[in-house]
Amino acid sequence: MLIKGQQRKPVFTPRSIGLIALGLLILLLFTFFSSRIGGDNIYFCDMESRFGNNFSSGGHTFTNAKTQSDEKVFQGSFSSKLTKEHVYGPGMKFTNVNSGDVFEAGIWRNTTDGFGNLAFQGNWDYFETANVSSRTQGEWEYIEKTITIPLGVERAELNIYPYNSKKEGTVYFDNLKIKRIKSGQAIAAAEGALPLINLRVDPADVDKLRAKRSEAFARGNLITGKKDLVPARLEEGEDFTPVKIRLKGDLLDHLKDKKWSFRIRADKGNAWNGLTEFSAHKSVSRHHLNEWVFHQLLIYENILTNRYDFFQLSLNDEVLGIYAYEEHFNQGLLQNFKRAPGPIIRISEEGMWLHASKTIEDSPAWFESGQIEAIDAKGMLKDDLMYQKFLTGQSLYYDFINGNKTASEVFDPDILGKFLAIQDVCGSWHAFNYTNLRVYYNAHTGLLEPIGYDGFNEEGLKYMNVPTFTGAQYNSRTPEDYNPVGMDVVFHKKVFNDLEFVKKYLYYLEKFSQEEYITAFLETILPEIKKREKFIQLEYANYKYNWKNEFRNAAEINKTFFPMEEISLKAYRDKGNSVILENYHYFPLEVVGYGDQNPDIKPKEKIILEAFHKEVPVRRYPVVTFGKPKNIFVKVLGTSKVVRFPVYKWPAPQTGTIAKVASGKFVPAKWLTKKDSTYIFKPGEQVVNEDIIIPEGFLLRIPAGTNIKLSNNASLVSYGVVLAQGTKENPIFIQANNEDGGGVLLVDVGRKSIFKNVYFKNLSRRKKDNQQAEGSVTLYRSDADFQRCFFYGAKAENALNLIHSNYTMADCHFDNSSGDALDVDYSNGKIRDIYFTNTGKDALEVSGGFLEFDKININKTNESGININYHGRVEGKQADISEVQTGISSRDLSYIIINDLNLKNAQKGLVAYEQLAQFGAGNIYIKKMNTESVETEYFIQQGAVIEINGKKQIQK
Repeated sequence: MLIKGQQRKPVFTPRSIGLIALGLLILLLFTFFSSRIGGDNIYFCDMESRFGNNFSSGGHTFTNAKTQSDEKVFQGSFSSKLTKEHVYGPGMKFTNVNSGDVFEAGIWRNTTDGFGNLAFQGNWDYFETANVSSRTQGEWEYIEKTITIPLGVERAELNIYPYNSKKEGTVYFDNLKIKRIKSGQAIAAAEGALPLINLRVDPADVDKLRAKRSEAFARGNLITGKKDLVPARLEEGEDFTPVKIRLKGDLLDHLKDKKWSFRIRADKGNAWNGLTEFSAHKSVSRHHLNEWVFHQLLIYENILTNRYDFFQLSLNDEVLGIYAYEEHFNQGLLQNFKRAPGPIIRISEEGMWLHASKTIEDSPAWFESGQIEAIDAKGMLKDDLMYQKFLTGQSLYYDFINGNKTASEVFDPDILGKFLAIQDVCGSWHAFNYTNLRVYYNAHTGLLEPIGYDGFNEEGLKYMNVPTFTGAQYNSRTPEDYNPVGMDVVFHKKVFNDLEFVKKYLYYLEKFSQEEYITAFLETILPEIKKREKFIQLEYANYKYNWKNEFRNAAEINKTFFPMEEISLKAYRDKGNSVILENYHYFPLEVVGYGDQNPDIKPKEKIILEAFHKEVPVRRYPVVTFGKPKNIFVKVLGTSKVVRFPVYKWPAPQTGTIAKVASGKFVPAKWLTKKDSTYIFKPGEQVVNEDIIIPEGFLLRIPAGTNIKLSNNASLVSYGVVLAQGTKENPIFIQANNEDGGGVLLVDVGRKSIFKNVYFKNLSRRKKDNQQAEGSVTLYRSDADFQRCFFYGAKAENALNLIHSNYTMADCHFDNSSGDALDVDYSNGKIRDIYFTNTGKDALEVSGGFLEFDKININKTNESGININYHGRVEGKQADISEVQTGISSRDLSYIIINDLNLKNAQKGLVAYEQLAQFGAGNIYIKKMNTESVETEYFIQQGAVIEINGKKQIQK
């Protein structure tokens, strides 16, 4: 109360105002330095003060003060300068670090020609870095990271420091700030609602496991057997299961630090969680949830896989951390999928791991020698029915591996197609390594089924390039070692050249890669993903499952999966009503039809164009279109989307397998004389031990009576016209001298060459520089006339090979050819009075083109007398064929018409069939045929035509 006459004293005296101001200043200074120094759990190094070799800041010391520099600073007068001589900057060591402790650290970085990281390094084999900036200020950027100390860490040490990660260039650091939040206790893993498991093992048996681990490190890999099992108890709360355990894993990553991998086998009559035998390994070994989701997708499509999930594992109450457990391969796995009991088969890898630690530069036959065996061999041998199933499954697998059966004859093509399409969709290609592949023999279908597991390694999808297709670019000529996914490829070429299987694979790849399909699948497991993600984060605090990353290959597949306009197919106008097709797509294409705006005309036979591969020349397909359509319509084999491609109004570029020799290699040989633009062989015998190469625009004349003996693998090569005109009395000889002669090759000769009364004897072929001819005499895009020529003892694939050439031939003889005698490829010609004797393969082979003959005589041929393929067309008057394996063979939409055929002493008479689905079957028309001693008169495949004496034959 205010009394009259008294005055109110001032609330704030000058002294009190001064004290308040001082207090506010102290508070501001405390707040400022707290933000920099931070009290008990914040550690700040401003690089300004040093004491000896240490920085001193806020009452704390930091190492490596010798790096102090005033060249570039973020704040204050100094920073830390790191170079290749001084790699490490100011750091601090923290002790008594335990599970659940949280550390936040950040630092300002300035670098132009070097690079720097902030490191978190623990003495329990732990190392994490921060290197991505969260914000910038001028030339400086701030990098920071928060880590949670994982399960199983007790009373450990942690170092936090910046360093020059490249150990070159220069990087500056300033204002290191560290915040520590102690948990006071280990993480309570029960929140994850997944099992907490303890292995109780006698200390002596732990020592036995430890000794086995030391042996593995000394050897370089782990080799185990029954003798390595030790007794243990698998404890879960108050319950326990008696088990036996051993170390597990071929490679040493399963034995690093204290997180060993185990094989756990329940004692007889016991099981844990329905499992009698399973493995336990670090969850990161299969990239955490990536592997689990892969298993779930297999289950979603009813494809065999083992049970796979997570638990926390301790060894004698010492927490090891988050593990994944994986069911072993046994009959319980099959029961879960309602499959009948049957053998689970693998290719043994024991030999490989036994010798893998040795440095062997030329690898032995790891795969080829692997024994095909049952997983439970002991049980299988005790069960007669199971044993018989195993023998059947083993034989199927063996026939597939050795090329005796196709993939669709051995595997269930629908299931295998799904399996490999799933691998492409989620990137789990590791599962198709032969060392990982396990198969089940299904006695009901008589086929094998793959069992999916082990799709990822620790790196997960880190190095995946998208899009990646398991089956892309495989065709009949793809290199054996072609590897599209960075895994073992021993099966791939066998699998992806089987079009029946490929059709299934591509169908499912289209289906599974759709966003709608993936979304529907993920919706069924999303709650379970979240539950496991939270559990894994108990040890790996920064882990986040990214389903978009796991399925990012699927998202990219559709961009290049279907035929691409102007790229995937080239169609050229050919002679008559035909087109030439070239497939540049990574998968086989099926021709749907021809037309202007729509595929109104359907091909009579199924036409499939094999996949394109960048390392081999594109394959050309001559196709009859029944008219001159503007467009060709195709789709990826097994899929639905049809794409239209225009037919060019000009022919395909001329090409082939024989290239020209460089101009500098033309040889003005000493065995020749030159007059104007003509080279003339010197008369008499000439032993030629060096290639003779006649340039384009010149003529080579070989006079009657010349005897050319090629030695030292020398060949006669001409880009100009050859006139070799002998007489009956003075023939010309071109032969090998001392069995080491080359061959004769004509390339791109502009006018017709003539060979008359010439003997070609014992020649091999031209195989030098970039030229690889297949005939002892080869004409490539070079027309010729052969009169009374003799081809004796040819040591090449063909005695005479004509490619893209027009020819005539009369009164010629082929004798003792090691391969085909006369092989004609995409050429047109007429022949008469031709004689073939003692031929190693086919006497006459015609691939494409047209041949007309008057009279031919074929005697003693190891394969076919006449073999027509690739749309070849042959019309002849008279043929006498005897002592052959097959008289006449026609395939691939080829046809042959003969007026008068005499066939004697043959295993098979006429054979018409389809070898390549993209072409179709062959046709044979014999107006009059006489046979003697022919075991099987004809063989006709569905779709083929054989007509004898005016009557069509029916399929036998």
